[in-house]
This record gives sequence, C-alpha cells and structure tokens, in this order.
Amino acid sequence: MPQAWAYLTNTYNDWEADVIAGLLETHDIPIMRKYPGNSGIAKIYLGTSFGVDLYVPEEKLVLAKSILLRAQQDEVKE
Repeated sequence: MPQAWAYLTNTYNDWEADVIAGLLETHDIPIMRKYPGNSGIAKIYLGTSFGVDLYVPEEKLVLAKSILLRAQQDEVKE
C-alpha cells in the first residue's frame, strides 16, 4: 500500500529544508521534498532552489508539527 504524504511546511531554500529534515529524521520521520513552480528549474540551473515544500507521512504530521514548534520555542528562549 503506498504511503500517503501530508504537507508540513515551505522553506526558503534547501539549506533550511536540510535543517528541518535532519531534526525530523532524528525522530524517525522521513521527509519528502517538492520544488514548486520555478524552484525546480532554479535547482537544475543554479544548484540551489528558492522554495521547498516539505511533506511527511500523513500519520506523522501532528508529531512533526509539534517537534518543529518545540524547536522554534527553544530557539526564541536562547
């Protein structure tokens, strides 16, 4: 049975996507990236993209959102 993916967030670039992916993967949450619009073309020609949509397995969406929220709150405290 194919896995259903749910939209999590959009990042400005691949670097931000890497940070979020790394955080979630430490919690065994896989990430799928999609490059909307011209972002995919920018990735091909420039080696970087502007705008990356991140998706997680549907059943992990709530957990992923709570992990990101905690990380943001921890960042504000510092």
